[in-house]
Amino acid sequence: MIGFFKKTLKKEIVNLSEQILNDILTDKKRTSNIESYGINDGNKIISEFLEHNEIELAFDHLAYVISESGVELKPKQKARFNSIEERLKK
Repeated sequence: MIGFFKKTLKKEIVNLSEQILNDILTDKKRTSNIESYGINDGNKIISEFLEHNEIELAFDHLAYVISESGVELKPKQKARFNSIEERLKK
């Protein structure tokens, strides 16, 4: 059961990070101010953490991307982010 749960959590992080990073990187105003390797290559970094089953590090990097970019999450994104965070605490 734990393996299934973690796989689902991985997919949730991948989907949410792709959505958020797409929002960030398609916003011309925001991308002109983003020079951080960790943001520009956020999907790659998060994927690499997940490939090595470092789910918490992948989530932490997603939180870093959100914080550093100053993006305001949409209500559904915020709810998904909070849900992942709660599941990781268990």
